[in-house]
Amino acid sequence: QFFEGDDGVTRVAKDSLNSKSEILSYIDNEAVNKYLSKLNEEYIAERKKINIKKKMLAVDSAYIREHVKSMNKDLTEVRVIPKSEAFKTVMQIYDNKISYITISENKKIGVIIEDTDIVHMNKIVFQALWDKAEVLEIGA
Repeated sequence: QFFEGDDGVTRVAKDSLNSKSEILSYIDNEAVNKYLSKLNEEYIAERKKINIKKKMLAVDSAYIREHVKSMNKDLTEVRVIPKSEAFKTVMQIYDNKISYITISENKKIGVIIEDTDIVHMNKIVFQALWDKAEVLEIGA
């Protein structure tokens, strides 16, 4: 499923709030907070209310190291991979789905793929990176 614009990105982001499993996420927090701050605040509040846990892999930066101080450690685990170019994309793996959100000043696109084999492969890749990534201590 392919979606465009603010409404499309909102639909893709909120789809993961129906998850029956922990969400695995690759995320560019800085881009999310720059371009989708209101949506992200609503998303976090709803995820907290329904108690969906999340593991996040992020590119190491001063921004993410500061940002984790305000996260809820009961709901979220964060690890960082070595600094490289920022993702500018969010990828979430949950249940039998993978969602992608591409965000920039000029582009907002969301995609949801539902396929057991694609999800399985991406969970293996996520876990391999997760096992090697540096743990960040969450503040709240």
